[in-house]
Amino acid sequence: MRYTGGMMGYDVILIHPPAIYNFWEKPIFYGPIAYTVRESTEQFIIPPVGMLSIADYLDRNGYNVLVDNIGERMVTSESFDAEKYISRLSAKVYAIGLHWCLHSQGAMEIARLCKKLHPDAMVVLGGLTATVFHEEIVRKYEFVDAVIRGEAEKPFLLLMKALEEDKRLEGVPNLTFRDGGGGIRSEPLMEPSVDLDEFEFTRLDLLEPKGSIFTPGMPPHWALPICRGCLHNCATCGGSAYSYRTYLGRGKPAFRSPEKVAEDIQKLSAQGVQFVFLFQDPRMGGKEYWRRLLTTLQTEKIKLTQLTMELFGPANEEYIQELSKIDVPVVLSISPESGVDSVRKAHGRKYTNEEL
Repeated sequence: MRYTGGMMGYDVILIHPPAIYNFWEKPIFYGPIAYTVRESTEQFIIPPVGMLSIADYLDRNGYNVLVDNIGERMVTSESFDAEKYISRLSAKVYAIGLHWCLHSQGAMEIARLCKKLHPDAMVVLGGLTATVFHEEIVRKYEFVDAVIRGEAEKPFLLLMKALEEDKRLEGVPNLTFRDGGGGIRSEPLMEPSVDLDEFEFTRLDLLEPKGSIFTPGMPPHWALPICRGCLHNCATCGGSAYSYRTYLGRGKPAFRSPEKVAEDIQKLSAQGVQFVFLFQDPRMGGKEYWRRLLTTLQTEKIKLTQLTMELFGPANEEYIQELSKIDVPVVLSISPESGVDSVRKAHGRKYTNEEL
């Protein structure tokens, strides 16, 4: 099938859905996780940073792209009509994010609407959860044309080129789709990038609306990755070393250079962001990496109200001393999972209460 969609406003619209599509219609018990990220609301309206890097990569290569936070639109206006709104959109490809599993129902309903209202456009899902359940999604939901698995910047560009040149989908890496005979075809994963400096995570200009970042009464906030991949195998983490290796084809972490991290922070500051969360523990890159990173953050002019950094385990005095030299308030985030040593160890956090 050739995906055209008629006269196009965009080549690609990446959509961040609500967690639950019909959340206005009935009481819902969201569970304890909803209270851990209050600024994102129970509908988790802050999009994954990967959406911006995909959008930027396509934009840099000449495609007209938008990241549309429909989840935010639905949360901020009870009268917002998602179906009417989507009917007015125009794109060749609608790419719905299904990164976090709690967006499963919302993502599928938004995908259903996109195909119903734009039958000639291509409807794609992506993200970690979509990657894990790619075959089930394509098999069960006819309104989903394909799933882009794994790290999607480069595969998405190749998909767009294939559609532009009216080529078959066979050969597009990371793509799972229905073939002409009704079967499901999963193309091999391409080698993940070893240099995270290739990508850009600060393109807030490609995101609409921006209320999830610039929230009234709260400091503007955004998150930045230090690396992709992990050295740890925490049992309940979808981003563990096992998950990256098994589902994303990544055998080891790829790090962003300290200079690029500092540049990212400066770009966000120039856009009005005051709180930045650097996720992933820089100590995974070894002492040489984390010392370079902290030295760079100490010497570069960083204008923030707060910088948050992750710890995957307790930090020693040397690390804390180096952090204290950064000329902005630093908050450290650690997730012990339990106050019981044996339970924490079962999760994969191999440190005691005394060490913590």
